[in-house]
Amino acid sequence: LLLAGCSSRDTTAGETAQTGEQITVVDQRGVSVTVDGPLERIAFAVIPAPSIFAAVDRSYDRVVGINRSTLQANQGGMFATIFPESADSPVIAASDFVPNVETLLELRPQVVIQWGDRGPDIVDPITNAGIPVIGLEYGTQEDLETWITLFSELSGDPQRGKDLVGWQRQRALRHLAS
Repeated sequence: LLLAGCSSRDTTAGETAQTGEQITVVDQRGVSVTVDGPLERIAFAVIPAPSIFAAVDRSYDRVVGINRSTLQANQGGMFATIFPESADSPVIAASDFVPNVETLLELRPQVVIQWGDRGPDIVDPITNAGIPVIGLEYGTQEDLETWITLFSELSGDPQRGKDLVGWQRQRALRHLAS
């Protein structure tokens, strides 16, 4: 899988350094986050992130916890038809994104995906529990492309992220030309 430790090159959000038995990414806060790989247990406090991760990974197998709003959407939507296990996912955060640290500790995620631009109240409890946090931001196509790139790095298939971002850009260009 992707491995990282210290890298001599500078990385920007969405880039990954690779060596050894670890994965290092720079999240959208500009924070370098190193996790032991391969990643098999990821928790998502961010509402749309599990479905994007599942699309990138082609699986829901690594998702160990989600936001309550995500669970409600999964239970009533098409996503649970594609990934039935998504309708029974443990809840790690309410709709206010405040993490349930006890649940996180029980689930033992290797990393938690959380909003990186909504303050320390939703990030610090996770890091204080000793769990790495990858902070995301939302609102632009560039943010979405960064998510896809980060998720493909975390899943061990960086080419998948490049392919998906390239496909999106091609579709956008075709749409603009028509």
